[in-house]
Amino acid sequence: MMRKLILCLFLIFVSISGFAHQTNTSSTVLIEKDDLSWILQISASLTAFQQEIQLHYAETPYQTPEEFRAQVLQHIKKNFELLLNKNISIKLTGGTVQLGHETKVVFEVHGLPNTIEQVDLTNTIFKDIYRNQNSLFLFKQNFIKKKFTLNAEKDHKLTLVTSDNEFIEQITEEASVFPSGYIAGFIVLAGLIYFIGLQYKRKTL
Repeated sequence: MMRKLILCLFLIFVSISGFAHQTNTSSTVLIEKDDLSWILQISASLTAFQQEIQLHYAETPYQTPEEFRAQVLQHIKKNFELLLNKNISIKLTGGTVQLGHETKVVFEVHGLPNTIEQVDLTNTIFKDIYRNQNSLFLFKQNFIKKKFTLNAEKDHKLTLVTSDNEFIEQITEEASVFPSGYIAGFIVLAGLIYFIGLQYKRKTL
């Protein structure tokens, strides 16, 4: 299993290393270890982290690398939400920040159930960066390895359900071809036309 873990991490590194200097791309890796504990790694360019920290901590700008690391951890904990099986909220504690052109933040995650039926993930860490896109790699033992994407079009949210040892993205279907706002507007317009027509008829009688 350790070889598989190393191979997975290597393949992920190869797949995202080409984007290390792109501000609008980032990755999130959640991987199960042999002892059934989990590791969460969030990677992005140093510039991306700096932009978010400078925006959200403008009143308390960092002066040292240690202060920057602390603000990065705080920012992630505020903007990363993981809910499992609809009722198990996972809180991030601790964490280490590895600074570099590609900056990595690693957490050891505890409290995940052995059986996962649904994953609800919200990641707004880089939401202020134009056209930002986050690649999610979720690796559970004996599950098919897949990649998912979070972006502004999805409101930086993702719901996954399990089926036959595979995570499948749950897409919310529109209840109607026309958005409810257009329907309401059409009804109001139709009522207004009817009212005007009724008043016109009364005047011509």
